[in-house]
Formats: sequence, C-alpha cells, structure tokens
Amino acid sequence: MLRRKAVHGLLALAGLIVVAGTAVRSAQAPQGLSETPQALSEGPSRIACPAQPLASSDFASAPAHYTPRYDTITHRLLDDEKVLGRVTPQMYLNLDTVIARSATELERLGPYRPNARTAEQDMAYGRAALHLIDCVLVESGFVYPGHGLVPLLSDGLGATAYADRSELLAQSHNRRRRTYIEQRATSNFYVVDCDIASFLYLAVAQVMHYPLHLVEIPGHDFVRWTVDERHRFDFDTMDGVDETVAGDLDVDSFYKTHGVPASSLSRGHTFADMTENQIVSYYYDAMGLEFLHAPAVDPDYAHMLAAFEQAIRYDRDNPAPYNRVAWFLAAVRPDAALNPKALAYSTRATALWPQASFWDTKACVEARRGDFDAATATQRIALNAPDPSFSRTLQEDMQTHLAAFANRQPCAEDLVRYRQDVCPFRPGTKASGPC
Repeated sequence: MLRRKAVHGLLALAGLIVVAGTAVRSAQAPQGLSETPQALSEGPSRIACPAQPLASSDFASAPAHYTPRYDTITHRLLDDEKVLGRVTPQMYLNLDTVIARSATELERLGPYRPNARTAEQDMAYGRAALHLIDCVLVESGFVYPGHGLVPLLSDGLGATAYADRSELLAQSHNRRRRTYIEQRATSNFYVVDCDIASFLYLAVAQVMHYPLHLVEIPGHDFVRWTVDERHRFDFDTMDGVDETVAGDLDVDSFYKTHGVPASSLSRGHTFADMTENQIVSYYYDAMGLEFLHAPAVDPDYAHMLAAFEQAIRYDRDNPAPYNRVAWFLAAVRPDAALNPKALAYSTRATALWPQASFWDTKACVEARRGDFDAATATQRIALNAPDPSFSRTLQEDMQTHLAAFANRQPCAEDLVRYRQDVCPFRPGTKASGPC
C-alpha cells in the first residue's frame, strides 16, 4: 500500500551523538565568509555566505580506485548501500571534499573544547559552526529537491542534471540558495532533503568532535547541538536555521499530533540519542524500500525482505520494518506457513507505535488467517487511531478493507502500486502520492 512506502519509515525518532575522527585540512576551502572568530564566539544569528559561487566549489573527478580519506557514520552507511549497485568512487570523493572544505573553514572558530567556555558561548559556537557547514554545502551545489523525496546518500552525493532550474528556484527551501542556483556554471546539482543533508552534517561533526545529534520526528529530520540538558538547539538542515529560536519544534505537540506513545521515550527512540545500530537500522529500512522500487534488480523481493530483516536485527524496537514485512506476508505474497510470523511482526509494530497504518496491517494479517471477526475489530481500532501520515489514501484503504472483511475477503495489494515510487525527485518525474 502507498503509505507503507514512506521514505525511511515513520519512526526512527532519535538522535546520534558523534565523537571521534581526525580532520584532514589540505583541501581548498570556500573563501570570504563574513564573520570574524570574535564575532562568532559572541553568537551571530546567521552567517553570511559569499555572494557569488566559487570555482573551488566544483568537485574534482575521482580516480577509479579512490580510497576514502575519512571513516564516519556517513561513510559506513554509504558502504552498506553498495549492495544496491549504484555507489561510486565519485560519491566518496564528494563526501570527503565536503568534510575537508568544512574542516578548513571551521578552523577559524578554533577547536571545540567542551567546558572551556560558558554554556552560552558553546551554544554560540555551535550555531556558528552549523551555519558555516551550511555555507559550504550551499556553495558546493547542494540543493533541496524541487519535488519528491531523496531516498539514499547515493542519490544526494551523485550529480543530478537540471537543464531547467526553475523548479529548484521555486522551491521555498532553496530561498537562500537561489543566487548559487542561478549562477552555477554546471547544470549538475547535488540533491538532498532533511535526513540526507543531516547525514552530511554528522560526517563533518564527527571529524570535528562536535556534540551533534540526528533527530527524527514524524515526517522530518534535523540535527541537534547539545551542550547539556538545559543548553541545546535544533538546526533545520533544509533551511539552514535554528529551529529552537524559530519556535517551530514543540515536542509536546508532536506527541499529541502524531500519536507517538510515551513508552517510545523509554525505548530510546523518540527525541533521544540514536545509537549507531539504530542509525543502521533506519538506513536498511530505506534500502529495503529502494529494492522495492527496483523490480529489475529485485524481481522476487528477496533483497527487499533481507534488508528489512537486517533493519530488525540492528534495532528490534524500530516498528517500520516489522510492519513492512507483515504487510508483504498478508497482502503481497501470502504464505499460510508464515502466518504466525506475520501476526508476530504486526503485533510487535502496533505495540511499539499504535498508529493507524500499523493497526490496518494487523487487521489484514488476521483476515489472511481467516479470523474476520478479529480483523473487523482491529480495523475499527485502526480507523480511530492517530495517522501520522495524514493520508487520504490510507483512510480510503482502511474503509475498503473493512468492507472486504464483511464479505469474508482478505486484503490484496495492487502490485503495480506497491512497486511504485510515489515521491520521485529527479527532473521529469512527478509525485503520485503525498510526499
């Protein structure tokens, strides 16, 4: 079903603190950033990026046997993605260049030394550092997509050609990038959205020993700079702004609006530090969706299912892959021998996060087992449960399923729709569902 293919699932809901690594500072860096080190320590509201794109912002060509210069969580995710067959040496060089350019520019702030300054000064340092990283990405041709969602790092670190730049210029998240988009000498851009951009920030932060976290809330990701429990701020990588100052992030309202259970907090998922295993689980779930969208690569769904199972092995409290496997067994390739597994997985998903989509999957599993009374009761729970996707299609699907159960019929997936990427981002494509 369409809403089961939302990119990256709906609940990693966590953060990653990055520590360790050594910066290499030999690469050519962007020039002309306007703030002095003294001004940065006093806490600027926004770094002014250079007014003109720089020739040095173009990436060099990678040799065929390029060896990455860094070892960060982002490099390791790109390593894991090689199974899809589209990771290239150029992508590693582009990632390394972003890190090197950022590290060179960040030298102007001096090293980050926790507890050497006041908490307020550390916060100001963090805001300055993240704005500098944002400038490097803007100058290097990274943009928010004109439409759709960017699934994986290879999509963002590989060049996308825009013969017509109008949709990039019209995208509100590219407001600060418009001069660079207009004047960029090449038609190649690097397209990232909230989570893919956040992975780039994390790579730089790990090399620079910054206390940066990845945080996901339903439908969105951002990074968080944490000094201590009382001093932290959330930075939106799409818009390059401090969301805490903007007042756009309200934890309590997200709990209420999206039906995130309080029990999720105790499991370390919601608004908490994400462990490396949780990050990897999140990414394998995303890779499973990419196999789903590539029938030529994975005609029998074997790679997709293996990726979802790997996501579960890395994080047994991530509900999304449980739900995806249960739906597949209930409505795509029903197998009576696997009914117990489907029921166990759907039960686990609803226990972790009792949202409408997951309850709907469980109802379909019960119907596939022939228990239409239980399926009907569960479907009524689904219809009254929170729906983080706010999807009209989901509501229609649930009503269709309820009617089918009344006629003693199980759920059946439309295989064309199941395989479809409803939120493609590349030029010439069009979204066919909510993104």
